[in-house]
Amino acid sequence: MIPLLMPPLVIGLLLVYLYGPYSFLGHLLSMLHLSGSNSFFAVVLAEIYEAAPYFILAAVAAFDQVDRALIHTSYSLGIPPGRTFSRVTLPLASPGLAVAFSMAWARAIGAFGAVIVVAYYPQGLPVAIWVALQEQGLGWALPLALILVLVSLPLPLLTVLWRKHHAVNTN
Repeated sequence: MIPLLMPPLVIGLLLVYLYGPYSFLGHLLSMLHLSGSNSFFAVVLAEIYEAAPYFILAAVAAFDQVDRALIHTSYSLGIPPGRTFSRVTLPLASPGLAVAFSMAWARAIGAFGAVIVVAYYPQGLPVAIWVALQEQGLGWALPLALILVLVSLPLPLLTVLWRKHHAVNTN
């Protein structure tokens, strides 16, 4: 819940403190030839941190919607918990998990605050939009914003439509 409750810029500062080059974890990352700042890895790390709560909250809701009677029936038939999870729970929760993933994807792809603090370079698309807006103006930023919309929106829309279609076919 921390990424939902904290301003994104503060999240970025927290990530730099935890994974930056002078931190303990940053030192461990450097031994693996990774950098927690100003790298593609840092962008992905910041995006995941900002988007994780969206996935987790929606995934919990997806698993909560699974009928517990079906799970208990599986157990009563002697099917072990791991197999019950993979054969009963996961397939029933999959439409909600797909929506959870697509929501997290849309949030991650548009992450700005933490990303700009952790990894100004290399630029992600939201940072490139901000730089274009600051340096060249609205005319340069709008095409980049359109690209961001075209990259981030189709997956959530398709998963919502798929979930509705899946709900209609199962009822």
